[in-house]
Amino acid sequence: MDNPTEANQCKVHGEHIIHNGIRGKLISHSILCEECGGAYSKDDANFCKIFAPFVVALSDRMIPADHGNTDGNTLKGSIFKTPDVKEGDEGIEVTAKNGEVIPVQPFYTIEGNKIDVYVGKKRIKDYLKVLTKELADKGDNIANYTIEKHTDIHNQGYLAYYFSKGNDNFNEDFKKGMVKIATEYALHCGIGRELLTEVITIDDKGKATIDYDKAKLIPFIPTTLFDILYEDHRYLFEDGYPSHMLKLYTSKYNDGKTRLYCYLDLFSTFQYYVLLNDDYEGEEICETYAQRLIPKGQRPDVSDYSPKDLSIVIQEYKINKSGLEGEMNPES
Repeated sequence: MDNPTEANQCKVHGEHIIHNGIRGKLISHSILCEECGGAYSKDDANFCKIFAPFVVALSDRMIPADHGNTDGNTLKGSIFKTPDVKEGDEGIEVTAKNGEVIPVQPFYTIEGNKIDVYVGKKRIKDYLKVLTKELADKGDNIANYTIEKHTDIHNQGYLAYYFSKGNDNFNEDFKKGMVKIATEYALHCGIGRELLTEVITIDDKGKATIDYDKAKLIPFIPTTLFDILYEDHRYLFEDGYPSHMLKLYTSKYNDGKTRLYCYLDLFSTFQYYVLLNDDYEGEEICETYAQRLIPKGQRPDVSDYSPKDLSIVIQEYKINKSGLEGEMNPES
């Protein structure tokens, strides 16, 4: 209810099916109440942190978030001298925030009578004191040198952000987020919670929760030469690159069972299936949602668009789809 008057009534909650932190725009008001939505907030935040490098890298071009500040993340990574990083190569550990890259541990180099000092703005004064003492202990005087200060070292090499490094719960956080998106999309498409047997558990009081331990998250792996080449060059072929896409569909198998899946494709990169029902007996279904992350300023020529790109355009411009949809193979 929008304005609950009794303690046992739930308050309406606008749930981002794809997280707001990664620019999801599909919202449902019938999946979770405000209390239940808040219960998932910590897991949602941990999931969004995983994708912070993507959000930061695209922040100057990407569509804005619906609410909150999602661009102020402090990222960790390393700077390397060359782009050809091999196992065992040690770069300079750095943190990056608001476009500035600073070393985790300050350092300096001496060449002739010049000292280059690499340190963040907040620490430079104290570090120069340390450097002065260090030189004095060696019988040298800092006054003999020209000091050049580098408080932002993004141009000192090739910056690589950490993705899973330093996150001991990476796999758990990643799985939770993907399974939650798939489950909520199925609910949004009208699938009853009692049919989502592989991802939802309902207790004897009728309360439903997502069963992350039971859920199966299956990576998409390109197997044909075409798939391999296409995945390596998607940015060349897809006008809506990068994008988010969800597809809810049924698939019949030789064992006589029909299974219900949700396919997820986030940032046109993270592609996974979530098994929602291992023996689905409902009607066949094939529902797709796609959204662009980089906005376009004008209506595009759609004459040679792929079905995914057309889906993005239809939803961006709120085109009435009635009469436009044809049959689609649920395994396509």
